[in-house]
Amino acid sequence: MTDLELPAAVEQIKPAEVAAIRNRLKVSQTVFARILNVPTVTEVSWEKGRRQPSGAALRLLQIARKHPRILFEV
Repeated sequence: MTDLELPAAVEQIKPAEVAAIRNRLKVSQTVFARILNVPTVTEVSWEKGRRQPSGAALRLLQIARKHPRILFEV
């Protein structure tokens, strides 16, 4: 067994931050939703504050916030 340092839990991302990540990539809401593999209505709901990203989507948004271009490498 190897000792691994697990990443900290991801804090909630505010609607404006979701939009900022998308804007840094210079893509539409539809394209951003496709990149994240979520329905467009879900991505729009995140930006409008009607829903909060959770689970794997929250971690993916955290990664995208720190390294946005990596989404185009997968």
